[in-house]
Amino acid sequence: AIPAAIMVICAGVLSGLSSVAMHAADDPLMGSWKLNPAKSSFYAGQPPKAWTNRYSPSGPNGLSCQSDRTNARGETAHIEFNAGFDGSDFPLRGDPTRDAVAVRRVNDYAYIANYKKAGEIVQRHYWVVSKDSKTLMISATGMSPDGELTHNLIVFDKQ
Repeated sequence: AIPAAIMVICAGVLSGLSSVAMHAADDPLMGSWKLNPAKSSFYAGQPPKAWTNRYSPSGPNGLSCQSDRTNARGETAHIEFNAGFDGSDFPLRGDPTRDAVAVRRVNDYAYIANYKKAGEIVQRHYWVVSKDSKTLMISATGMSPDGELTHNLIVFDKQ
């Protein structure tokens, strides 16, 4: 027979895991987001023709991001990463200008993402989801590959 104390501990652990899963499922960032170019402002270069980000829960306290983009010249890119919300560096694949990302959750609707190359921050993004969970705004500041300071306000609609 299983001692009652062990059953209580197991029930508590399972309850905690289910609340983490419920929180991740309720996270307004999770889902598919499509660029809204009419509401976005790009201060350096031509705006992309298309851009879709897909966020999903990863682990007990993190996310997975899959980003598909088509730039103004018609060139496509697929960028992806899995990151915790603890501010630690995690590998980023698909972008020659960035090789790592560190994400920190500010609250239920806001995140800070520092994108890095060789350990140095090259872009800082502030992700903010609207209270109705229909709009994602990313304020992106950093250096272009040409060394030019950039600041973009990128608006996405939930799909």
